[in-house]
Amino acid sequence: ELAGGLRFELAQAASLSGADENSGADRQIRTRDALLLAMHQERETRLLSEECTCLLAARIGTLDAAIVDGSLAGTDKGSQVIKALIKHVKNVVPDALNSIDETLDLTEVNRNDLEDAIKSFSIS
Repeated sequence: ELAGGLRFELAQAASLSGADENSGADRQIRTRDALLLAMHQERETRLLSEECTCLLAARIGTLDAAIVDGSLAGTDKGSQVIKALIKHVKNVVPDALNSIDETLDLTEVNRNDLEDAIKSFSIS
Protein backbone atom coordinates (compact mmCIF):
# COMPACT_ATOMS: atom_id res chain seq x y z
CA GLU A 1 0.00 0.00 0.00
CA LEU A 2 2.73 2.50 0.94
CA ALA A 3 5.03 1.26 -1.80
CA GLY A 4 2.38 1.44 -4.53
CA GLY A 5 3.62 3.30 -7.59
CA LEU A 6 7.05 3.70 -6.05
CA ARG A 7 9.00 2.49 -9.08
CA PHE A 8 7.02 4.80 -11.39
CA GLU A 9 7.44 7.78 -9.08
CA LEU A 10 11.21 7.26 -8.81
CA ALA A 11 11.61 6.80 -12.58
CA GLN A 12 9.54 9.89 -13.30
CA ALA A 13 11.56 12.02 -10.88
CA ALA A 14 14.83 10.70 -12.35
CA SER A 15 13.76 11.92 -15.78
CA LEU A 16 13.23 15.43 -14.37
CA SER A 17 16.79 16.01 -13.16
CA GLY A 18 17.95 19.39 -14.41
CA ALA A 19 14.42 20.66 -15.01
CA ASP A 20 13.52 24.29 -14.34
CA GLU A 21 13.13 24.93 -10.62
CA ASN A 22 9.73 26.56 -11.08
CA SER A 23 8.32 23.78 -13.26
CA GLY A 24 7.02 21.71 -10.33
CA ALA A 25 9.74 19.18 -10.98
CA ASP A 26 11.57 20.30 -7.83
CA ARG A 27 8.74 18.85 -5.71
CA GLN A 28 8.95 15.50 -7.50
CA ILE A 29 12.72 15.43 -7.15
CA ARG A 30 12.44 16.24 -3.43
CA THR A 31 9.91 13.41 -3.03
CA ARG A 32 12.28 11.05 -4.87
CA ASP A 33 15.13 12.03 -2.56
CA ALA A 34 12.90 11.58 0.49
CA LEU A 35 11.87 8.09 -0.68
CA LEU A 36 15.51 7.17 -1.30
CA LEU A 37 16.39 8.40 2.19
CA ALA A 38 13.50 6.41 3.66
CA MET A 39 14.60 3.20 1.92
CA HIS A 40 18.36 3.52 2.46
CA GLN A 41 19.85 1.09 4.98
CA GLU A 42 23.48 0.62 5.90
CA ARG A 43 24.36 -2.76 7.41
CA GLU A 44 21.10 -2.83 9.32
CA THR A 45 17.80 -4.59 8.96
CA ARG A 46 14.67 -2.72 9.85
CA LEU A 47 11.45 -4.11 11.20
CA LEU A 48 8.36 -3.82 9.01
CA SER A 49 6.97 -1.13 11.32
CA GLU A 50 10.16 0.91 10.89
CA GLU A 51 9.96 0.58 7.10
CA CYS A 52 6.33 1.70 7.20
CA THR A 53 7.32 4.67 9.36
CA CYS A 54 10.07 5.78 6.98
CA LEU A 55 8.03 5.36 3.79
CA LEU A 56 5.01 7.11 5.27
CA ALA A 57 7.23 9.99 6.44
CA ALA A 58 8.57 10.35 2.90
CA ARG A 59 5.10 10.15 1.36
CA ILE A 60 3.51 12.80 3.60
CA GLY A 61 6.40 15.24 3.23
CA THR A 62 7.88 15.00 6.72
CA LEU A 63 11.36 14.33 5.33
CA ASP A 64 11.27 17.29 2.92
CA ALA A 65 12.98 19.70 5.32
CA ALA A 66 15.76 17.18 5.91
CA ILE A 67 16.26 16.79 2.15
CA VAL A 68 16.48 20.56 1.66
CA ASP A 69 19.00 20.64 4.53
CA GLY A 70 21.21 18.08 2.74
CA SER A 71 20.22 14.98 4.72
CA LEU A 72 20.30 12.63 1.75
CA ALA A 73 20.46 8.86 1.46
CA GLY A 74 23.94 7.59 2.20
CA THR A 75 24.98 10.60 4.30
CA ASP A 76 25.57 10.69 8.03
CA LYS A 77 22.99 13.47 8.33
CA GLY A 78 20.43 11.37 6.49
CA SER A 79 21.10 8.35 8.69
CA GLN A 80 20.76 10.48 11.83
CA VAL A 81 17.40 11.87 10.68
CA ILE A 82 16.00 8.39 10.01
CA LYS A 83 17.25 7.04 13.34
CA ALA A 84 15.75 10.02 15.19
CA LEU A 85 12.43 9.60 13.34
CA ILE A 86 12.20 5.90 14.19
CA LYS A 87 13.13 6.56 17.84
CA HIS A 88 10.51 9.31 18.09
CA VAL A 89 7.74 7.14 16.63
CA LYS A 90 8.72 4.23 18.90
CA ASN A 91 8.33 6.52 21.91
CA VAL A 92 5.01 7.98 20.77
CA VAL A 93 3.13 4.94 19.44
CA PRO A 94 4.90 1.73 20.54
CA ASP A 95 1.68 -0.29 20.48
CA ALA A 96 1.01 0.56 16.85
CA LEU A 97 4.53 -0.49 15.88
CA ASN A 98 4.25 -3.74 17.82
CA SER A 99 0.91 -4.48 16.16
CA ILE A 100 2.38 -3.97 12.68
CA ASP A 101 5.30 -6.28 13.45
CA GLU A 102 3.12 -8.95 15.06
CA THR A 103 0.37 -9.00 12.41
CA LEU A 104 2.48 -7.96 9.40
CA ASP A 105 -0.39 -5.65 8.53
CA LEU A 106 -0.75 -1.88 8.40
CA THR A 107 -4.33 -1.31 9.50
CA GLU A 108 -6.10 2.00 9.01
CA VAL A 109 -5.91 2.68 12.77
CA ASN A 110 -2.19 1.94 12.93
CA ARG A 111 -1.54 4.02 9.81
CA ASN A 112 -3.38 6.98 11.37
CA ASP A 113 -1.42 6.57 14.62
CA LEU A 114 1.86 6.41 12.69
CA GLU A 115 0.96 9.45 10.63
CA ASP A 116 0.10 11.49 13.72
CA ALA A 117 3.36 10.45 15.42
CA ILE A 118 5.38 11.25 12.29
CA LYS A 119 3.75 14.68 11.96
CA SER A 120 4.77 15.44 15.55
CA PHE A 121 8.42 14.71 14.68
CA SER A 122 10.59 17.76 14.35
CA ILE A 123 13.77 17.66 12.29
CA SER A 124 16.46 19.56 14.16
